[in-house]
Amino acid sequence: MGSLLTKIRMKKAFSLVEILLAMVLFTIFSTSIVYLSVDTLQRDSKIEISNDSLLYAREGLEVVRNIRDRDYLALVNGEYGLNFEDDVWSLTDSPPEIINDFYSRTITIKDAYRDAEGNIAETGTVDPEMKKITAEVTWMWQEVVSKSSSLTTYLANWRSDDWTQTTCAELNEGVFEDVEAASTASPPENNCALQIQVAEEITSDFASSNIGHHGDDVVVDGNYAFVATYDSSDGLTVVDVSDPLNPDVITTVDVDGKGRTVTKHGDYLYMGVTDSNDGLAILDISDPENPDLLLNLDIEDYGNQSAAAGDYLYMTIDDDDDSFQVIDISTPSSPEVIASIDFGDDTNVISLDGSYAYVGADDYASTNFKVIDISNPANPNEVGGLSLEDDIDALALDGVFAYAGVSESDASLQVLNIADPENPSLLTTLDIDGKIRGLALDGDYLYASTNQNDQSVIIINVSNPLIPSVISTVDLDGKGNGIDINGEYIYMGLDVSNKGLVINRALVTSLPTSGTFITDILDTTSTETIYNFIEWEHTDTPGGSVKFQIRTADSVSNLALATWVGSDGTNATYYETSMTEITLDPSANGTRYLQIKAFITSDGIETPTIESININYIP
Repeated sequence: MGSLLTKIRMKKAFSLVEILLAMVLFTIFSTSIVYLSVDTLQRDSKIEISNDSLLYAREGLEVVRNIRDRDYLALVNGEYGLNFEDDVWSLTDSPPEIINDFYSRTITIKDAYRDAEGNIAETGTVDPEMKKITAEVTWMWQEVVSKSSSLTTYLANWRSDDWTQTTCAELNEGVFEDVEAASTASPPENNCALQIQVAEEITSDFASSNIGHHGDDVVVDGNYAFVATYDSSDGLTVVDVSDPLNPDVITTVDVDGKGRTVTKHGDYLYMGVTDSNDGLAILDISDPENPDLLLNLDIEDYGNQSAAAGDYLYMTIDDDDDSFQVIDISTPSSPEVIASIDFGDDTNVISLDGSYAYVGADDYASTNFKVIDISNPANPNEVGGLSLEDDIDALALDGVFAYAGVSESDASLQVLNIADPENPSLLTTLDIDGKIRGLALDGDYLYASTNQNDQSVIIINVSNPLIPSVISTVDLDGKGNGIDINGEYIYMGLDVSNKGLVINRALVTSLPTSGTFITDILDTTSTETIYNFIEWEHTDTPGGSVKFQIRTADSVSNLALATWVGSDGTNATYYETSMTEITLDPSANGTRYLQIKAFITSDGIETPTIESININYIP
């Protein structure tokens, strides 16, 4: 009986345990289902919120795209919110924008960049016709964790056209007042820039000196002019030019022949003379008022122009044989011919540059412009040459350019490229209506003496050697010969016996302090034209400035009467910052036609330059 009761009690106990265990398992299972359901709901909510944030970000980009379509210039760098009012979206200056009291949306506008290949990049060159747009949406998850979504795109000013003025052909269609279009480096081809035009004036102030005969050549040093005089007994004349407009003959020297050319090197003069045997005269001029003829050297014919460097004199000679000679002048009183070259024709002029001598000869030579390597003076070698039409009678060097004066009157000035001395090339020619006898270079100006009585000197602007232009002529009542420039004066030998040396003021240049340029007319072909912005590229100078005004009209005739206006649409303002939105004159009678007026100011020393002007518009 006891055993049976014990069994019954144990069975009841096991049943209670099983019931309790089942209840625990049920509770755990039920709780898990609840937690799983809650977690699923939270995850779904999180995904939904994230998806909504992306939609709001996408909406932000589309809104900015819409704003771009209406006005690209509204896309100014910065952070913005968005506002929708009267069915129009706009940017606000107070980001972030709050959406449904839950999301915060910020629109960021930045510059877009392109790399050297033109691809969009994080850094590089700013593309003014494109912006980088980012829409970011943020929210607080369960009021604890900050979350965000963002989308980025690039928007271009795709609806507009550009009207650019930058090439010489484009700019030269405009109207200039104290402004010029100066050639600049390409691209594009035929590129130009606007700048204030230098005022160039030659005065009538000149004096002459009676040296007893006409002057063939002249070199000036300090207060003295040394003139090669075409006189058998007084081949050298020394003139005091301390007062250039009141020259005074100091002395003359018999150099055993008529003076032809004169070169000064240190305290010595080296003169070519008309003597078949003693064609080179050497004089000590350490006392300019008492020159001492040291000797005449036999160079086998008349001496022509010479050039000196160091201990050597390089001589051109009026002779078919040995027409180029190198003379050791380390001891001027004992010169020695150490080398010569037979060019088969007379050589006339010479200029030195480093280890090269450039020689001009008569046109019977196979190449009458000759390049000679003189790195070893005792062994000169012709290394290059060029055949120019007619005799070369004058020569001047300027860096990689050489200017040759030839006897061909239809193309007297010939411009050569000597960047590669051994392969010179002809760049261009200029017809000055006369033959050039001498050349002297002074900055951007080349002074050419000619064989014309009424234009003894022609002044040529060579600021752009590819486009030399005559800017002035000077009538000195005689034919010009050798020429030199010293300070503010031109000194020239003249083919007139009683005034063999003439002295004239050199070109006087000045830079105006202001100038204007009006572009050609833009015809957009549309009466509904919308003008977006004006931009330009320019180079500043101290004390200088550039600014612009525009005018529009419905016809060309009305455009000429329209008011020039600036950034506020009135005549009182200007466009002074590139990429400025255009504001039209409210009284303008149309927008089809447009012109731009550029204003340039300077300090009278340097001029700013405008490399390009651009109008962006929607036809």
